Amino acid sequence: VDNSAVWLLQGWMFVKNIFWTDELIKAFLLAAPLGKMLVLDLQSEQFPQYERTFSFHGQPFIWCMLHNFGGTLGMHGSVDIVNTQIRLARDMVNTSMVGVGITAEGINQNYAIYELALERGWLKNDLDLYNWFKIFFLIFFVLITLMLIYYSCIFWYNDRIFWYNWFQNFIMKFI
Repeated sequence: VDNSAVWLLQGWMFVKNIFWTDELIKAFLLAAPLGKMLVLDLQSEQFPQYERTFSFHGQPFIWCMLHNFGGTLGMHGSVDIVNTQIRLARDMVNTSMVGVGITAEGINQNYAIYELALERGWLKNDLDLYNWFKIFFLIFFVLITLMLIYYSCIFWYNDRIFWYNWFQNFIMKFI
């Protein structure tokens, strides 16, 4: 047994499960010394367990946004909850929150909600969501435009300048 090991626990095992009474949850969490268990409070934006468990009875936890299941696509998200609940979890009495994470089960879609959650983890105060989204989409579309220009230049140079077929034909005339 590694005495420096830390147990990693998915906290949603306590969600809507009649087996896990408050007393059993406390006994389970405190069976490991404080700091020897890290709890991922999966889907904190919808079913936070840190409130029910009194910040997991002192075990460190990460506030996680699940957002979708199995790559469910769509431009949706709990932006108000993400914006305020991360701060409330961090500021609650005797909090043991040590970070913010995303537990995306599908990626490359809905960049805004993931960016919001991860950025929100670094900030103390709530964001002005209107201005945040305005800046996010301005930057997002500027980057897409720059990428399109960049790749267009690569293809143009590749097709017209860096192919020496014309040069080879020119040399062959004099050999």
